[in-house]
Formats: sequence, structure tokens, C-alpha cells
Amino acid sequence: MSGSYSPEQRLFQAVILQALIDVAGLAKRVESKLKPELLLEIEKESADWFRMAGPDFRDVCSFAGWQPSKTKRFAERLIAREEGAIDALLTLRSLLLHRGATSERSLST
Repeated sequence: MSGSYSPEQRLFQAVILQALIDVAGLAKRVESKLKPELLLEIEKESADWFRMAGPDFRDVCSFAGWQPSKTKRFAERLIAREEGAIDALLTLRSLLLHRGATSERSLST
């Protein structure tokens, strides 16, 4: 897969990244002013979005240039709090922020 993405694809990658951050429970570190109940609701809604992998999820993945099945598997690793998943997410975040684009290969690390 090409490492060159359009601005639109990078936007949708950012949408997925935020949902991954939310599902991993990392939003509470950034959004400390939000009530804990709201943060838990955001985490649950994100988990449901990945688990259901409905048409909107598949569209966002397609617009991002990522395969829905790989993206869902990565989210499931985060939901299960699998060892190494958070580190892989932080690596993905760093790649997206510093390079402006990345391949979905980062999802399987």
C-alpha cells in the first residue's frame, strides 16, 4: 500500500485514530475536564462502532485507505487490553502526526 495519502484520506485516518484512542481509554488522559461517566460512554460507543463494523465504519475505513478487517482487529486488541496494543496505537499516532500519512501496516504491529 502506498505511503502517500490525500488530505481527505488523512482526515479519515484521524477520525479512526480518535476512535482508537477513545476505545483504548486514553481520552481520559487528554480530556481530563470531562466527567468520568462521559468518558466511559465515549469508550463504549467507540467499542460498539468497531465491534459492529457497520456501513459507516466500512465507509470511513475506505475513505482513509485502510482495510476495515485490519482496523477492526486492531481495535479488538485495544478493547481486550492486549499487551503491546497501546504501544502500537501510540506508534500509529506518532506516525500519523509526524509523517502526515501512514500505511495500515502499523495496525498489525
